[in-house]
Amino acid sequence: MRNVLLLVASILFVNMAMAQYSLTYQGNPVSKNDTIVVTSDGMVSSVATTVILHSDISDRFVLQRTVADMPEGASSTFCVGTQCFPPHVTTTPPIDLDANNAAHLHIDYIPHGESAEALLGYKVYKEGDEDTNISFYIKCVFATGINDIAEEVSLKAYPNPAVDVVNFSYELNQASEMAIYNIVGEKVASYPLQAGSQNLRVNVSELPAGTYFYSLVSDAKSIKTKRLVIKK
Repeated sequence: MRNVLLLVASILFVNMAMAQYSLTYQGNPVSKNDTIVVTSDGMVSSVATTVILHSDISDRFVLQRTVADMPEGASSTFCVGTQCFPPHVTTTPPIDLDANNAAHLHIDYIPHGESAEALLGYKVYKEGDEDTNISFYIKCVFATGINDIAEEVSLKAYPNPAVDVVNFSYELNQASEMAIYNIVGEKVASYPLQAGSQNLRVNVSELPAGTYFYSLVSDAKSIKTKRLVIKK
């Protein structure tokens, strides 16, 4: 009986030792310590990146920002699933994986008109065990003056969080489009917008609860992007 118990304990130890995380970006695997380069053509006010965390264990994990090499005045925020954290937060509380032992890590870099490049580093580790981890980096490249167009338009959603209906108020100098994306970057809705000061009322009751992003698009380029939360 003792030998059986020792064998079981050994198997459990080996499985725990082999526990690991993996990452994908746009469907492609990301190796440990890889750098994801995200570029902008200078027509947007933020760079949004979604990395998917996969795990062969169901334990809770922690996401930590380890590098924040940004120009003065720039900022970065991140969300894990529907939980979002302001720029001053560098380490999350322990977070549960979803039913598929995965999690969507959404990172925003907001340059606020500052210079062209930033490097952000992140580490994911198992709750209570920093040795079980995976690290990755995001290099954000911007053109100078990216906010020139964004500053000329106004776009706001209310109530936010929304439940059934959300109102978008906007002021544009030319006809544009507003697109809504889910947290993995899939477009779930789009609406034409007329020039001038207008309001758009949108029924979101059929969208699942979660974090979304609404983006003002002109000439096939995203000009301004903001976060929208839908609750049920």
